[in-house]
Amino acid sequence: MTSARPINAFTLLGQEEGLRAIIEDFIDRVAKDLMIGFYFRDVDLRQLKQREYEFAKQHLGGGGDYTGRPMKKTHAPRGIMGGHFNRRLVLLEKTLRAHKAPEAAIQLWLEHNRKLRSQITKDATGECIG
Repeated sequence: MTSARPINAFTLLGQEEGLRAIIEDFIDRVAKDLMIGFYFRDVDLRQLKQREYEFAKQHLGGGGDYTGRPMKKTHAPRGIMGGHFNRRLVLLEKTLRAHKAPEAAIQLWLEHNRKLRSQITKDATGECIG
């Protein structure tokens, strides 16, 4: 029995050129979003786009180095709620679909981001607490 070969989403997304276009659009959407854009008011978006590119390239099969700080250290002080985390996932999926990304690449990217939840927010469900 042979095991299925893992997909290389970096290649499916158009390698550097395709991934950079997706990241550019995605970060612009996030920064302008009414629900989560306030987190990015004082952020150097050019630098954020580079770090997001490095991070995505690694987990999508393109290799390379990620030069940013660890996820938990970067996000813990920001008080990100589960709903904010979920909104970012929605924007990521919308961006990927707008760029006509293959379904396998979309699901791989979203699943990887979902696995980071505990490093980004203490809110496990994303539900509003009354």
